Amino acid sequence: MKGQFKFNGNGKDLFSLVLINMILTGITLGIYTPWAMVKVMKYMHSNMTVGDKKFDFNGTGGELFSLALGQILLTVITLYIYAPWAIVKVTKWMAEKTTLDGKAFSFDGQGGKLFCLIFVNMILISITFTIYSAWAMVKFYKYFLENLKYDGHSFGFNGEGGELFSLMLINGILTGITFGIYFAWAIAKQENYLVSHITHGSSKFTMKLEGGKLFCLYFVGIILIVITAGIYDSWYKVKMAKYFADSTSVA
Repeated sequence: MKGQFKFNGNGKDLFSLVLINMILTGITLGIYTPWAMVKVMKYMHSNMTVGDKKFDFNGTGGELFSLALGQILLTVITLYIYAPWAIVKVTKWMAEKTTLDGKAFSFDGQGGKLFCLIFVNMILISITFTIYSAWAMVKFYKYFLENLKYDGHSFGFNGEGGELFSLMLINGILTGITFGIYFAWAIAKQENYLVSHITHGSSKFTMKLEGGKLFCLYFVGIILIVITAGIYDSWYKVKMAKYFADSTSVA
């Protein structure tokens, strides 16, 4: 997996898809939701490339409906204790249904390990008054990425909790003293850090978002979504997908 990411979708096509999904979801009283979600995932995946290789998503609405129904029921009747196992099953399904250049991804995580990871990190976050959150985030990234595989190679994450904590602390302070204006720069720096510490075999990801560009996309996008009563949302999502893809590469 090497090359520059690109997203080739357009707002008009996504809007048409979302509109039809909304109508069908409404007239089926929400039952169509899994099919709607799968159609959007298929559209987003099929318009994403890295290098000269194309992504695709081969899941079906029926599969997602059955999976979601079973996992939600088990999670509810176990008072949410089963949630980590449900997350693993859904992640495994998503990975196996996603392909790049015709080759499927795989996910080998275990629900029991995720349960322990969530349990321990929730305790540590609580007793440190959320200070441990950065270290917890790093551990979750490591868990999910190290269990994700493609083309015979595992993904990885080599970020450090201390580095992420420092970044989050500075971002929080600057966002606060600028009354929220700095949020776009904060998001850009955090996403750049997280993505740029992802590896796949001997390859390394790089993300180069710019706070100013991201701020303009957010600001203009929110204004246009408001004045168009939500209609512009599809164009906004496409512009964001294009910018994030254009800012990401793997070498």
